[in-house]
Amino acid sequence: MRLPKSMHLLGMFAGVVSTSAVGVGSQLPSQLGQPSAELNLPPQGRLRSNPQWEVSVEFRPPVPDRDPPVSTAGGGVRLVEIPPEENPRLFESDEPLESFCSEWGKTPLTALMPANNRGTTVNARPTLFWYLPKSIARSAELVIVDENRNKVYQTTIAVPSNPGIVQLRLPTTVSLEVGKTYLWELALICEPENRGVDEFVQGEIQRVPLDAALEETLARSDALERAQLYARASIWHETVNTLAQLRNSHPGEWEQLLRSVGLAAISSQPLVPCCTAPD
Repeated sequence: MRLPKSMHLLGMFAGVVSTSAVGVGSQLPSQLGQPSAELNLPPQGRLRSNPQWEVSVEFRPPVPDRDPPVSTAGGGVRLVEIPPEENPRLFESDEPLESFCSEWGKTPLTALMPANNRGTTVNARPTLFWYLPKSIARSAELVIVDENRNKVYQTTIAVPSNPGIVQLRLPTTVSLEVGKTYLWELALICEPENRGVDEFVQGEIQRVPLDAALEETLARSDALERAQLYARASIWHETVNTLAQLRNSHPGEWEQLLRSVGLAAISSQPLVPCCTAPD
């Protein structure tokens, strides 16, 4: 993939506004506050699945009200400033670079997120998922900042040798606050001496409160039912994490979820062992 000239300036967390105006979460309180009947749940909050077919899990995020974060690897404004000594090509021309980090013409570095790359969570330390392509990178950098561009977390992780879907749960030192939105960035470090050719992807996380009625229903449900409940409430991170744990036993539901958010191209990719986030 030809990478445009990198723009390694201090990232502006533009467009991140108060909780009441955030696109991905602005419709959630009304959804989460509904009684079970309005969530289309059967009596007693149980999801009745026909033994001849699996429970359907599709995710429909709310309509966004502003431009999404950078959702594909390549150009864009970085969250962190790259020192000049690590970015010798910062002020070079727009001529294409002569080397590429990942395989040409293949699926690039991709976040497992809805199409707008915005996700909600009810967890202070959610699990994040990405598809890592085959690349020359041996490490990747994760950065999370808050609405005021304050750094919440930064770490470097080893990149597995085989391509596939990886997951990383945020460590105990991270505690996302309810009602706040955070921006994250994962960058493949293709050339450690030249961070100007990193491939990176960005996304948003908003932590929302867990409605008491939904919490009670979740406690009475099995894992597959919980995935559907989270999906109906537009709570992305718990939806994908719950189904990831069920992928071997319910592969059809996993693939259906990813197809529903435009990720059919990676829905059959394997889950690759990786990554432990250090505290």
